Amino acid sequence: MASTLNRLLYAIFFILFSPDTWRLAFGTIAASILTPFLTAGSDYAIGGKIVIGIMILGLGYALFAVPAKHIANGLKKMLVKR
Repeated sequence: MASTLNRLLYAIFFILFSPDTWRLAFGTIAASILTPFLTAGSDYAIGGKIVIGIMILGLGYALFAVPAKHIANGLKKMLVKR
């Protein structure tokens, strides 16, 4: 039981300390906020709206590389005491 708990905690902390997790989170938030604003009032089909949302997600993922690295390093310093 302790081994399973340790594996679960390791997986949670690995996900939490990974900069890619934060980049994906910020990209998803940016896409969910900006896509309706950018596609409002236009005659895009649902496929076009999805493609624009994916492009914004990719841009958000790329643009938030440095902030995500700082967040992950800050969490490591705050939670891991050596």
